[in-house]
Amino acid sequence: MLFLFNNTKLSTALFLIIYLLVVRFQGFIHPIPLPENGGILYQLLIGLLGKNEFLFAILGTVLVFINAMILNRLVFERRIGYHRDYFVALIYILLSGSLLAFHTLTPYLLGSTFVLFAIDRLFNLAKESEKRETDYYVGILLGVAGLISPYYFVFIIPAILSMFLFGAFRIKEIVALLLGWINPVLLAGVGYYFVGQFDSFWQSNFTFNYALYSLFNNWGWVTYGVLLVFVILFALAVFIQPLLMTKQQHHAKQYIRVMYNFLFVAFGSLLFLRLSDLTYLFLVVLYLAFIFGVFFKRKNGEVTIVMELIHLVFLIFTLLNVYKFQLA
Repeated sequence: MLFLFNNTKLSTALFLIIYLLVVRFQGFIHPIPLPENGGILYQLLIGLLGKNEFLFAILGTVLVFINAMILNRLVFERRIGYHRDYFVALIYILLSGSLLAFHTLTPYLLGSTFVLFAIDRLFNLAKESEKRETDYYVGILLGVAGLISPYYFVFIIPAILSMFLFGAFRIKEIVALLLGWINPVLLAGVGYYFVGQFDSFWQSNFTFNYALYSLFNNWGWVTYGVLLVFVILFALAVFIQPLLMTKQQHHAKQYIRVMYNFLFVAFGSLLFLRLSDLTYLFLVVLYLAFIFGVFFKRKNGEVTIVMELIHLVFLIFTLLNVYKFQLA
């Protein structure tokens, strides 16, 4: 099946849409309840559109496709990997549909879109003339992501770390980044203060639900099995990093390190979240999709049997997990 996506033809996007609908169709048949743990911007969105679960399932599917294409374009434009294909988009769609909890417009999906834009801007730090302006806009995008889901506020850390890679770690760049990051928060806080709802603003955005012991809740084996799969994927991503770096051109290595910075912080956040549901796992999907998608690329564009088998096994497990209630 991978051979269908081993090119850059526009018509291949139609196969991606079909693939997306197959993976996420269960979310249309039985729309899942909307998460209650979003930030103020997510709550405003629900207030604007209402708690229409079917509508949010549609919006989530559309946004997943948009994110997949943006992520793939980012790989194209930065010439990451030697061969152009849709593997990054494909793996993102597969991972983003791997759990039924992902089959709606969650705050983590919506927030990840702004993080993706921020990463795209971070990559512009390679251009000396754009540094200060880019730093400021990266901060704004991460600040907005934090207002959608408070757990994205900590992503300012990988943004700062990534600035080392491009020689932009100077006081003026750091100040520009932090000013951009705090501006959306200040504007929202002032707005909520004047309408007499500052307490609600504070509770929604700065009462973090962190607790290491939450990993040892009395869950069923299925939940722990899902967690184990994502832990294994993270471990594999770390394990393949040296192999991934050796087959990349110099400029691409910097971009890959940026994604690893974000992956480490995202996975570290999961260790301390008070996990009440599996939607939190979406925090790592974007970076895992990028890393494995780039790793699958071959210099000669070859699709091996091993690659096909790995994809097929993961696709089957995803479909069984998503449609298990229909098959029971």
